[in-house]
Amino acid sequence: MTNDAQKWYIAAAEQGDYYAMFRLATAGSDLCKAMGNCPKGTKEPGEWLKKLWATAEPLANDGDAEAMMIMYNAKADLEWLEKSADAGYAPAQWLLANRYLEGKGSFFPPWNRSEKVEELPKSSAEGDMPRLYRRVA
Repeated sequence: MTNDAQKWYIAAAEQGDYYAMFRLATAGSDLCKAMGNCPKGTKEPGEWLKKLWATAEPLANDGDAEAMMIMYNAKADLEWLEKSADAGYAPAQWLLANRYLEGKGSFFPPWNRSEKVEELPKSSAEGDMPRLYRRVA
């Protein structure tokens, strides 16, 4: 990440943009750190992650499906992705189908997995992501 990019990510994150917070939280080895010229007051990635959780989790708990998906990204907790998909967030539906294809999640009876893998991309396409829909063979 360049210093200029970092400046804009920080500006967006400080205004509550949780995607910018996520980017800053996952930018482990920044150029500015390597060069030793980070802007004054620059937070560590762990600090941005805590800020992300504090910002997105209340929104997710209030039913914000997009915030639920960013919580999945931030915590790698499949339950958040499932909640986001159940709330009708098309990108989450598409991603969840792919996670299920990868073997994530548990199903009883087991054939429910393939039914869900078929249902989720279709819901996603009907919602907002037709370009990503493809029939899973």
